[in-house]
Amino acid sequence: ALRRQAAGIFAIIFGHELAADLAELRRLAVGLFPDADPERAARLPGFFLERAAQALADRGIPGDVADAANAIHADRPRTALAAARALVTYRARPDFDRLAVGQKRVANILRGQDVTGRPSPDLFETDAERELWRQTAERSRRIEELVRRQGFAPALDALLELRPAIDRFFDDVLVMDKDEGIRTNRLRLLLSVRDLFRQVADLSRIVIENDA
Repeated sequence: ALRRQAAGIFAIIFGHELAADLAELRRLAVGLFPDADPERAARLPGFFLERAAQALADRGIPGDVADAANAIHADRPRTALAAARALVTYRARPDFDRLAVGQKRVANILRGQDVTGRPSPDLFETDAERELWRQTAERSRRIEELVRRQGFAPALDALLELRPAIDRFFDDVLVMDKDEGIRTNRLRLLLSVRDLFRQVADLSRIVIENDA
């Protein structure tokens, strides 16, 4: 019964193209029951994430694409669906897989690393670092605005333009340098790249045929 109710919520949101925020709806709903078990309330986000995946699947979105979109936009179903549909279209492009592979590599390098903040351009030692940072920084606000207006196709265009700079970085730069300051700065650069991509979706979740 709860699954049917959740499916109904997604059907209403998609059917009327509502810019609903599920996190806010959950907060309001839990507020109606002041004696509710906090442990059960804490399970609601995971429950809705499962239903979000099914809701996108019901609309023809492949599982890994739904996962990539919901990883970022799960609480805003209309946005998640728009991002997923753009990803489905762009997945057919010959250069998309290589872009996704790059994001998997970024995710693997950053996994387990306790790093925050922005990189310092003064610590860059190679042209590959400087170029990747320049291109990342100049696209940040543009992509943020495109995503705000649900312009995921042009946002993906802008991300695809980054691929040569990302490839060059991995070809020319040793991220895990022995010098802690240089290493941390390079990790921060990759963090900035990951954050830029995550405005659209988590491409590291895309399944690549050769990696499957």
